[in-house]
Amino acid sequence: MPIECYDWDENRPGALEVDLVEHNGGSSLGHFAYTITVVDVVTGYSRRRAILGRGQAAVFRELKAILN
Repeated sequence: MPIECYDWDENRPGALEVDLVEHNGGSSLGHFAYTITVVDVVTGYSRRRAILGRGQAAVFRELKAILN
């Protein structure tokens, strides 16, 4: 997996990095649990939520829960 490192040009909280990780046991065939991770790149504060599947409605609902 390629990894890129670069300097953040941010100095105020609120710049977020969001990742959606699939927990598939090595095969992407089927329906799986996912973890949404949101990290503020300035403060390092992070929040995570687990969801089943990656449907738009579920992802949006959990992002709203994290950001509120």
